[in-house]
Amino acid sequence: MSNIKIAFTKYFGQIIGEVTETLEDTVIIKNPCVVQISNQQLGFLPLLATTTEKEITINKSDLVGGLFTPESDLYNHFSSQFGSGIQLTVDKLR
Repeated sequence: MSNIKIAFTKYFGQIIGEVTETLEDTVIIKNPCVVQISNQQLGFLPLLATTTEKEITINKSDLVGGLFTPESDLYNHFSSQFGSGIQLTVDKLR
């Protein structure tokens, strides 16, 4: 659960998930969720909530700017819902 990334996509908007494999033309993301932010509240809408599959393959050409590391709050929220629950500590010197 250490490779949690955010991707900006052409079709789904901003998604977060665990990148399990990066190939030449595609990225495989486990437990992908659309990131929803409204009224300063954060929520995740699972992309595959109605399927038995838990991974999605996305063409790199459908990504805008690549993959990004989420802030610790987003990482912790995702990890608590879909992963081990391990939380990142915040560096208080920043």
